[in-house]
Amino acid sequence: MAIIKRNTEKVKKPIFKRWWFWGIIAVLLIGIIGGGGSSSDDKNNNKEETKEETAIETKEDTNGKPTEFEVKIDAAGEFDGDVVFFNIETNLPDESELMLTLSKGDYNTDDTYTGQGKVIVSNGKVKTDAFSNKGERLSGDYDLVISMSLPSLQSDAVRAVIGEMGEYMTGDLVTKSEIGESNLVRAMYSVSITDDIVITAEDDYSYTIFRNDEEVEEIEEVEEEKNDASVPREYLSALASAEAYSSLLNMSKKGIYDQLTSEYGDKFTAEAAQYAVDNIKADWNRNALKSAENYSNTMHMSKAGIFDQLVSEYGEQFEESEAQYAIDNIEADWNKNALETAKVYQDTMNMSPAAIYDQLISPYGEQFEESEAQYAIDHLDD
Repeated sequence: MAIIKRNTEKVKKPIFKRWWFWGIIAVLLIGIIGGGGSSSDDKNNNKEETKEETAIETKEDTNGKPTEFEVKIDAAGEFDGDVVFFNIETNLPDESELMLTLSKGDYNTDDTYTGQGKVIVSNGKVKTDAFSNKGERLSGDYDLVISMSLPSLQSDAVRAVIGEMGEYMTGDLVTKSEIGESNLVRAMYSVSITDDIVITAEDDYSYTIFRNDEEVEEIEEVEEEKNDASVPREYLSALASAEAYSSLLNMSKKGIYDQLTSEYGDKFTAEAAQYAVDNIKADWNRNALKSAENYSNTMHMSKAGIFDQLVSEYGEQFEESEAQYAIDNIEADWNKNALETAKVYQDTMNMSPAAIYDQLISPYGEQFEESEAQYAIDHLDD
């Protein structure tokens, strides 16, 4: 059987289109005009009950413009063996791009857990990819944040409902961006994982620490610089965006620069983006490590596969030294990663054990070590 090559080096895409390589097919939402229709009362009542919580009615005023709506997001968790999935229901329009971050501990040290994933809303619902702790079952208390990417990064169909700046979105989950005038969406929850998964809506983080004293001092230095009237406003906005991409998405310096200048991204000038990456205070080694952990925890990639993804110009664009730091310091069970990957090939492509083995060790495939691939084949039916 021919080797199935990982699709990591094709057309270069902006971060919001290629991140984590989850090929989620979104169903285009056609605006549902509320209040109209000539069907019977019973049919209308049934439709209203079905759509009340999950499907947004794209109402229009007399001028044909969308009206405001209160954003709603509900989350529930479920186990599948040793991994956790989250099921999201929302009245945000289909094709809306959401980011989920599950975290706990001191975010600025190794005493922390962070798992992230991007998802696309379809029919008012989303089921996330798996969350685990290096292949082990999660346990304890976590913070879960569900946020919506900037309106400028959403599709035309989504902006037709939420507005070009998100101005049609209202409610407790909507806040004004510190960068520009866009409205942002953020829902926060505490997640308690024992034998069950209990999710409770919150107003702030409960179990995650983001700043230590040293970083607070660095932030104060940046704030002083922001007060310098000689620095153009655009440059400061680019710097603020860069800080968010580094601290929340663990991106590389080159990745941040590309995102800042992309016509599909922030659209800053090259000069503003260069100022941002020159002045941002970030630990690129740590960002590479966090990215590597995410690839291991959510996509069960091999050591060699993660390294290639970290340095690829079509991937994360870290320096080789930063990627090597990540590989040298990541704690992962490569045997389990190989097994999880093998199960995907077995369940979704009905491949034979011999073909799966070849795929796992191929330099054009998963790039696992032979011993790791053999472990996977030996335990496929466990």
